[in-house]
Amino acid sequence: MAAACAACSGDARSVAPAEPLAVKIGTFLPKSGRSPLVDLAGMFSSEPLVAAAWDGRPAFRLAASLEESEDGRQLTVTLRNDIRFHTGDPITAPVVRDLLTKKLFALPEIAGIVALDDRRLQFSLHKASSVKPEDLSTMLVDSNEPERIGLRTGPFKLVSTEPMVLERFDGYYQGKPSVERIELHEYSTHRAAWTGMMRREVNFLHEVSRDAIDFVEAGGDIRAYPLLRPYYTALVFSMRHPVLKRREVRVAINEALDRNELVRNAMRGKGRIAEGPFWPYHWAYPQGRFPVAFNPEAARLRLEASGLKVSASSAHQMPARFAFTCLVLAGDDRFERIAQLVQRQLYAVGIDMQIEPVSLKELQSRLTSGDFEAFLLEEAGGRMLSWAYRFWHSPGPGAPGFPVTGYSAADGAFDRLQVARSDEEVREALSDVMHVLRADPPAAFLVWPREARAADVSLEIPYETDRDVFGSLWRLQWAGPQIKAQR
Repeated sequence: MAAACAACSGDARSVAPAEPLAVKIGTFLPKSGRSPLVDLAGMFSSEPLVAAAWDGRPAFRLAASLEESEDGRQLTVTLRNDIRFHTGDPITAPVVRDLLTKKLFALPEIAGIVALDDRRLQFSLHKASSVKPEDLSTMLVDSNEPERIGLRTGPFKLVSTEPMVLERFDGYYQGKPSVERIELHEYSTHRAAWTGMMRREVNFLHEVSRDAIDFVEAGGDIRAYPLLRPYYTALVFSMRHPVLKRREVRVAINEALDRNELVRNAMRGKGRIAEGPFWPYHWAYPQGRFPVAFNPEAARLRLEASGLKVSASSAHQMPARFAFTCLVLAGDDRFERIAQLVQRQLYAVGIDMQIEPVSLKELQSRLTSGDFEAFLLEEAGGRMLSWAYRFWHSPGPGAPGFPVTGYSAADGAFDRLQVARSDEEVREALSDVMHVLRADPPAAFLVWPREARAADVSLEIPYETDRDVFGSLWRLQWAGPQIKAQR
């Protein structure tokens, strides 16, 4: 499928390279029911002060520099002087302050923001050194208010919301985008979006499921661009369960799980084993020091030593050492397939994990109220260390909407990691957290999923293994005949 412009008609694959380059992206409504259109539009039209690079290091965007005060309680950000909003006005600290003040819920560690002058912002922190530069990537400098929609700085400006259309911003500070127009099309299901691609209604797919990646990569006019998503799937335990609250039981569960089989069979090989909740490519991650061991015999011996013998409590139950119920999102094959394989692996060591599919609304309610024994779900890992702190630090953990697990064993280690300042301190603190999570696990960290974007072969897209091509979409070109032939 080839790129098309707004005036194109007929066979899109016959479009000459002289045509203006337009990208039509097809997406679909996920199980959560929350449309991805607004987030996609923000991805192409908005930017943060500082982004998180692939290795978790800060990548400066709208910020030219950042300084931490000696006591660690203030961060002073100096804005670049060559950036303009889509309105044509230069960015100024007072305007950026107003935009970000409404988003402080994303970083509860920030007490407030003041504009020192037109180019400098000062962030005050509740606790010294609790916000790292890359943490600012969670707050985009933008507004969704119709009268302020032009207060964005990305390579594309939003010109319509129904339908969702963006056009090239010629004043983009990193250079003029080669793509002139982006159209976002939402379909009811993944299958419908794929059909739209086949019918040439779109020339780019926002998401290709794990099941479809091999089909796409088999050849033809479409190419897949796999990416490792910064989300991990975990089996999370409640410390209120009379058996799961026991440390040795949670260690045994981790020993009983074959994560390689999960990746191979439950994920069609499209994933990576998770050793913990931290991005595996982070510069401070202790590579090779925390391998996950699959040892079902050790799990059986550990459970036996804990006094948990295999027995049947009634004639209608399978013999087991104990049972617990695991919540999963109903109708989502990604998690149900993993849960079923985990269920089989645990039963091999005498643990009966009963799967309970629930709606998204019920799942959210039960997790935030603590009304669960375990759940299997995908959690945001990000490329920053702070995501793990917010999720796993008690209580609840520090922000509304997080599951109430009752886990607190790693609080001290997480506190040291949060305020670590030098590279050496960060590496040491991260290793300390991993030691605690391994010795006293709050969950079985399972896998990092690998999914994909897909595009017509007529589009030449800069791509690095496992990285998201959307980050460089503004630089894509028409593919030459030789490149298309190679594909």
